[in-house]
Amino acid sequence: MADAAFILSVLAVLAAALATASIGPGRLSRERVRALAEEVVARDFGAVDPLMLRAMAEIESSRNRLAIRVEPHLGDASIGLLQTLVGTAQWLARDMGARRFGDPSMEDLLRPEVSMYFGAAYVNWLSTWRGRARDEDWIVMSYNGGPGADNRQTRRHLARYKAAKIELGG
Repeated sequence: MADAAFILSVLAVLAAALATASIGPGRLSRERVRALAEEVVARDFGAVDPLMLRAMAEIESSRNRLAIRVEPHLGDASIGLLQTLVGTAQWLARDMGARRFGDPSMEDLLRPEVSMYFGAAYVNWLSTWRGRARDEDWIVMSYNGGPGADNRQTRRHLARYKAAKIELGG
């Protein structure tokens, strides 16, 4: 029954977001995603490739800032443009120093600048996981499945990422 309660809470967040007068369109233009990625990298995470963030926005949410995917096996939800888990974003804020937007809620992650920030923070953290520089493939598969994940799902995710990156000019 806890899963049903969690799903209802996620739906309530989405309904509240959709009811907000200033919500604007859900799907962002590629130009807007580019500007967000470049701004976050320039301001906060200089070692992260903005093209990586843009390609991730394509495959994670199809650039839909209102995207929500319930993850009942985790008791969490992937939210927003970069589909960051709420728990991961909160951990990044509380324990890893990603504090520009405070301790994020589900509603916060529906804001594209917040989602981009926490997605970039997670990519930045993954890039040197356990004190070792990680390559792009490892980072992308880990973003999808957790640090070090390498399985059929994460390899499919990586293939989609590479296709999106090529389509974006990379």
